[in-house]
Amino acid sequence: QGCYDLKTGETIWEQRQEVEELKNNYGIEASIYCRGITYWEGKLYFTNITSYTAASTLGVDEKYINNIECINAKNGKFIWGDMPKDSGSLDTKPHIVNGQCFVVAWDNLRVYNAQTGSLIGVDNSIISCGKELNCSYEDLFIYFNSDPENITSVLTAIRVGKL
Repeated sequence: QGCYDLKTGETIWEQRQEVEELKNNYGIEASIYCRGITYWEGKLYFTNITSYTAASTLGVDEKYINNIECINAKNGKFIWGDMPKDSGSLDTKPHIVNGQCFVVAWDNLRVYNAQTGSLIGVDNSIISCGKELNCSYEDLFIYFNSDPENITSVLTAIRVGKL
């Protein structure tokens, strides 16, 4: 990950981490398939291709492995992250609505406090492969809920109250 001055190309901050460094630090990486990064109140929210198997594969403590991440936009430092149980790569884009971070994961919708990363709730009735393009508009979070039985998706909007 890196942040660069658009006019000069100069590096503002950059995170380069080798596997050995990851054994004692949070990995800060975005997915090459990422659907985008959300900026909100000085923070960047994104997902990556890390899988729940990464900890054992790399020999890294599970607490450092996340596929949902929030970092400080000014310096790139890790703020909070999560690795949903049995989650694979996520290519989705987190959205912030009324202080809540919405992430459509593989087989659920996850909602976090956008400031602290504390999990507010999980809706396991949502079916997704974690790749759909979702969006937000004013106080709405909008996403596609897959219906594999009928091979369709339902465009769904949630009106989000304030924290």
